[in-house]
Amino acid sequence: MAQYHADLRCIRRQLGCVTKVVPFRSRQVQDDPLAMQAAQAEMKQLSVDKGAFDMGAFQEWDDVARKWPEARIVRFFLLMAIKHAQDAAKAKWKGRGVALGNNERNTFGERVVEDLMNVVPSSLDSVRLGVGYECLMRAGVTLSLDVPGAYLLADLTGAPTFIEFERELVPPRFRHMRRPCTRVWKALYGLPRASADWGAKCRRELLAAGYRHVRDPQEDSLYIREMPHGQPAVVIVVYTADFQITGEEPCAKAVYWQIAKLFQVAGATEAAAPMQEFLGIERVPRGVGVDGVRHVVLHQVKYARFICDDYERRFCAGKRLRGVATPMATGHDEGEEVPEAIPELKAAAAELVGRLLWLARCTRPDLSQPCNSMARRYRQWERVDDRALHRLFRYLRAYEAVGIGFWGAAEDLHKIIVEVWADSSHAGEVCDARSTSGVVAALRGPKSWLPVGWGSRTQSATALSTPVSYTHLRAHET
Repeated sequence: MAQYHADLRCIRRQLGCVTKVVPFRSRQVQDDPLAMQAAQAEMKQLSVDKGAFDMGAFQEWDDVARKWPEARIVRFFLLMAIKHAQDAAKAKWKGRGVALGNNERNTFGERVVEDLMNVVPSSLDSVRLGVGYECLMRAGVTLSLDVPGAYLLADLTGAPTFIEFERELVPPRFRHMRRPCTRVWKALYGLPRASADWGAKCRRELLAAGYRHVRDPQEDSLYIREMPHGQPAVVIVVYTADFQITGEEPCAKAVYWQIAKLFQVAGATEAAAPMQEFLGIERVPRGVGVDGVRHVVLHQVKYARFICDDYERRFCAGKRLRGVATPMATGHDEGEEVPEAIPELKAAAAELVGRLLWLARCTRPDLSQPCNSMARRYRQWERVDDRALHRLFRYLRAYEAVGIGFWGAAEDLHKIIVEVWADSSHAGEVCDARSTSGVVAALRGPKSWLPVGWGSRTQSATALSTPVSYTHLRAHET
């Protein structure tokens, strides 16, 4: 039971606060008809619709081990989550069956570790690149396609793998068994091979349908669809089971419908509307100006408000935070005594900084440097770090409605250049005098400005002078 709750805490940290995770056996789930309905729907999808496993074919693990010496076994969890917890209008129960793949065991009870060639999802830079590409089209549009149960479309490869359930999920006629298990046939979420099997299937299907894979060591899931009659190509960004499709509207919609058909997405033909949200990032088109420049904004206002509200409820007794103008304190503030009113945040520091890091990675480059600085302090957390983190939430409350803007003109499509700006501080870290490097990359044209990526990183060595910090920046960070 202790291990179960430890695993659940780990999953909660991974998912952050947009999805609130609740164990299936909790009273909150058992007493809620909507939650139980979502749980039943998930088990039906896994066992009947997708054929991931057979709930009528349980066996004793000891018998399986004798029959298949190379077999493996893994625990199955049914996680119940409140999706879109930051938006009360969208919040709903969703069940997700996952395997605890980090604890896969062989017939001798030994943990299995495999080296697998995974197809890595596209980065957030590619997501922003797609939105920027939209701004360079005359009638550009970005569409979002979610493939429900995508992993379950791929067959599971490798040694025979079996899963064992919580007792509440085992059919009554099999509960007399000492260790009942059933074989899994599909790439169930959480299995070590699941991501590799789904990624390989996705790539095979797209290449067979005529899509061209962009070969780049940093971007493994970016595709191009060439269009006839000299029309601009359509760009497809694959982020696990989500597809972002960008191009001229008629071409993008044709690609959308073709991919939906390839991966058996029911009802997708009626849903080919411009993307409003992707991975929790909201897209707001601002129209086209008289000069032909298209303006699009990406932001995470709902997410920012949600984490600020949650922080105020948990650590400020519901009192609203007073805003501040900067995310980090100025130098003369560092030596001041920390007021008692500032809450102690050491126990929740990793969770809180992780939430802020998601904002920093997606749409808030202004949070990159302070988040990077605090993420290095987990093991030596002090009261001054409580003050710094509290200040960062005060800054976020004051500027929660901030995002990044994209400006692009169709006439700039063949005039775009890549610009990278890099800079470095000298001995900016008070605790160890390390320097911090920062970088911003954007696509620029005569009328276009399309921010693609940014980052902040503490240098690995202490620079003795400003020129040394710049040398380190150029050699290792850009």
